[in-house]
Amino acid sequence: MSLFEILKGEQPGIIRTLLNYENAGQFGEFSTEFALTNNNLDGDFSVLKNIYVPMKGKTTEIDLLLVHEKGIFVFESKNYSGWIFGDAEQLNWTQSLQNGEKHRFYNPIRQNRTHIKALAEYLGMPISAFTSYIVFSERCSLKKVPDDTADVIIVRRPNMLKKLRATLVG
Repeated sequence: MSLFEILKGEQPGIIRTLLNYENAGQFGEFSTEFALTNNNLDGDFSVLKNIYVPMKGKTTEIDLLLVHEKGIFVFESKNYSGWIFGDAEQLNWTQSLQNGEKHRFYNPIRQNRTHIKALAEYLGMPISAFTSYIVFSERCSLKKVPDDTADVIIVRRPNMLKKLRATLVG
């Protein structure tokens, strides 16, 4: 992706972002938030970030929540590079880097499922009222990940708004 595409599209200005965020994870969350709040989504909505929801005497943190007239969308942002491999029910997924390094990370579908379960319980709503969005950076390639379902969308950030708009129209 060129700098021009980043500046005109869903991504915020790189310099501004790097000056304001301490780590890659924060950069990814900010980039997803920026895309949601600055791209004229249709309808009435609100974007909330870093939401702590009570769960079994503790809390769980939701990266971003889009409360829209068409539904509630729970976003888990992953600012990874490399190739991403994972299965819907695996405990961990794998990030494979160009230099041969491999890193395991907790399955983001399971992670967001926990967020949604806690939020549904807290709000007294059915789990079916929520849609899970797992958003990866433009710097990765989703090699083997589950296909989208009605409940879970897995997408790279440059395609996020297109998929979200399609959901909101339907």
